[in-house]
Amino acid sequence: MTQTAYAKALDILADAQDIAVLSGSVLGSNMRTYAVKASLQAQKQLYLESVVDESEKEIPAFQGHWQFDDKKGITGSDTFLTLRFDQRALRPRGLWVPGILEAKALEAQGKLENEVYRDYCNALYSAEGLNQEIAKVLATQAQDQGLELPLLAPFRSLSYTVDASSKAVAISLGNVQAVIQGSKAQEELAKLNSKGNSDIRRLFRDWFGLWSAHWINLTTSKASGRVDWFCGEIDRESLLQAHKFLLERKYGEAMRKEQRAFEEAWNKPEYQIKHGTTK
Repeated sequence: MTQTAYAKALDILADAQDIAVLSGSVLGSNMRTYAVKASLQAQKQLYLESVVDESEKEIPAFQGHWQFDDKKGITGSDTFLTLRFDQRALRPRGLWVPGILEAKALEAQGKLENEVYRDYCNALYSAEGLNQEIAKVLATQAQDQGLELPLLAPFRSLSYTVDASSKAVAISLGNVQAVIQGSKAQEELAKLNSKGNSDIRRLFRDWFGLWSAHWINLTTSKASGRVDWFCGEIDRESLLQAHKFLLERKYGEAMRKEQRAFEEAWNKPEYQIKHGTTK
């Protein structure tokens, strides 16, 4: 099955574990930015799409932990693996891995648990350092497009290509509209618990719920990594309908059970209060 066919076959909201609204209405628009915690079934399909290219199995950048667990969903995350997932599995559907602003909105709504980590952005401070081959390319592209360092580049703003002969993975800037740059980036970095000052580094929320932008190893992926929340845009009515179905799946049976118990109690003689004089 082709990737396009896969994209048509999956309704990410139909069996979602959770849904959150991340933005209000914009004047003249009925669209909202939302985030969905995908079901395990949906995560499995997306995971399989991300690894479908047999030619990438031996690429060093993609050798970190990246698995699907029947109980936990997708496990693992690093710059290359999550970028590949975003580019291959999400973008054909108009979805993306949350960036820092969307992730902070999820956290404010109590949607992000601890004891896992999630990558949300890549922070480009300068063109030199351990990852300077990638950093130089991105810094040059940023300069050519009039962007100021530092940059906070979410995964949907980046693209990757693989050199079949050298097995190297090149990362480039794509959708710069999602990039946070210059003073705005500095403001966001100042809110973090820790940050770097050079190179390109991972911006993530860690095991303890702390925010950092100092992780310099772009290929370290652990089983405690999660890629399970995805963002998209939808009209208000469709999102409200999807949320209604979510509530029915989560609470409908419990409400019906409570209603049945209430009705049964109503009809039990021992629960009926007799009026009149007791003799």
